[in-house]
Amino acid sequence: MSVQEIKEDIIFSLKEFFKSVGKAKAVIGLSGGLDSAVCLSLITKAIGKENVTALFMPEIDLTSKENEEDSCSYTQELDVDFIRVPINSYLDNLEEIPWKQTDISIINTKARIRMIVLYNYANANDSLVIGTGNKSEIYLGYSTKFGDSAVDILPIGDLYKTQVFKLAKELNIPESIINKTPSAELMKGQTDEKDLNIKYEIADKIISNIISKNMSRKEIIESGFKEEDVDNVLSRIKNSEHKRRTAPIIKIDKKW
Repeated sequence: MSVQEIKEDIIFSLKEFFKSVGKAKAVIGLSGGLDSAVCLSLITKAIGKENVTALFMPEIDLTSKENEEDSCSYTQELDVDFIRVPINSYLDNLEEIPWKQTDISIINTKARIRMIVLYNYANANDSLVIGTGNKSEIYLGYSTKFGDSAVDILPIGDLYKTQVFKLAKELNIPESIINKTPSAELMKGQTDEKDLNIKYEIADKIISNIISKNMSRKEIIESGFKEEDVDNVLSRIKNSEHKRRTAPIIKIDKKW
């Protein structure tokens, strides 16, 4: 499929999904990054700008001014409602929890606070929450369980990060957003590829070899990939399997 066909297919599927569930409105969390901008463009084209609201949920003193300006500017370009909701006051309450916090507990709490704000808006305004995760993040487990992965639909969930870049150009996403270094911006100096210890371009090819071509570890390494990169991806896929499944139900064989 061409990039244009993929764009049209996603837009059509979004329209059909909203019809099937009897909903007309959507809310999306904007970060100032590529994935959320692409998803905002897609959902706006699918259900109309008047039915879409974008929430920008910065953490004061951490979220960059550039990301806020890009988010605000792009919503103005699309003529979509933009609401700014800082999360600092919600984070302050963590100090009252009677156990020591770690970097990972704080980072994941930030993502879950944003999820709560999104669903609060969705419930108050009869809307659905649009997810911004891509296929690379989903398979690498690069998301927060019941945080940014808690959504109603994932428009780009079947596209690798490298494919999202191509779709962004088809959608005329601003270059200032496309050219940014991908970052969840949950802590200072954070970038996706630093966290993952691999470039998306390499990770995407390895993931594709695993899930689409069913290649073994040995076959992938023999095809030219570094052993440490292959093991990194395989480990992340295995260790994040629980994030891609609903909670298991313990079955009772005998009737009560």
